[in-house]
Amino acid sequence: MGGHALKKVITVRKNKSEYDEIKDRVSNLLKSREIIIDFIPELADKESFGDLDVLWSSSHNPNIIMKDVVIELFSPKEIVINAEVISFDFENFQIDLIMCNNIEFAKLYFSYGDFGGLMGKITKQYNLTFGHNGFFFEINNHSLLLTKDVNEFCKFVAIHFENWLLIKTKEDLFEFIKTSRLYKPEFFSSGNHQHRKRIRKRPLYIEFLKYIGINEFLENDEIIVDKEKVLEEALDFFHKHEELESINKAIVKAKVIHDKFNGNMLKEMGYNGTQIGTIIKKFKSEYPDFDEWIYSSTNETIMDSLNKIILLI
Repeated sequence: MGGHALKKVITVRKNKSEYDEIKDRVSNLLKSREIIIDFIPELADKESFGDLDVLWSSSHNPNIIMKDVVIELFSPKEIVINAEVISFDFENFQIDLIMCNNIEFAKLYFSYGDFGGLMGKITKQYNLTFGHNGFFFEINNHSLLLTKDVNEFCKFVAIHFENWLLIKTKEDLFEFIKTSRLYKPEFFSSGNHQHRKRIRKRPLYIEFLKYIGINEFLENDEIIVDKEKVLEEALDFFHKHEELESINKAIVKAKVIHDKFNGNMLKEMGYNGTQIGTIIKKFKSEYPDFDEWIYSSTNETIMDSLNKIILLI
């Protein structure tokens, strides 16, 4: 995505009519293989394009090897694979095939140039993650899926899906973002060095900052918001209290297991990295459910068993 993935072939920007023609050809070729695809909504006032983003459904085509399909249908001179995106050249133009497990949600996220980036900046302030695969609550390196439903997401953040469909210009997009009940302009005045570096490559994001009057960044990256209140609203709205409780129990259990046994204990006993790896591998092989055994055993039992294993190595 972005038109710069390919390095070995020269690609050129296309005007609207050329872009639409390529889009039709790509669509027909992929559909000839019964691949479920869709395209990301673009702003109507966009005059030229550096690439074509194509969403394809992995859930409808679970066994397909997309790289082989690309070679067969498009005979590209270059293919670049980056995580879920396959980039290749076709008619001197970059095509990006983006694998999705939910095309409708991905369309919303990727739409209109940078809708996902702008809305994601807002939700992040509440420890909520808006991504192309869904809407999540992040807690201690765990992700709780809140929804993959476009309408549910829009209702929760208080944006009207019908109005999203009517977006034509940058100003339409910017005003639409501002309608969310979670929006606060000061969210966009914060950002660490890496964030500020990234947005320099995102012209639409920079235009939005100017549109809402953000001319400088705050030194403090943390904006005060009522995260707990919004989280409770999310858990109620998406009916996720029980799942969060299960995650919290798992987090507590994992901490108990780690406190009872971890590699640092062996390091403190004088063993090096290779030795630690060997000991842990042997130790775990002695118990079918190692973590459960650690959790339910006393510290003394664990150390006695560990010392016996060490003697055998």
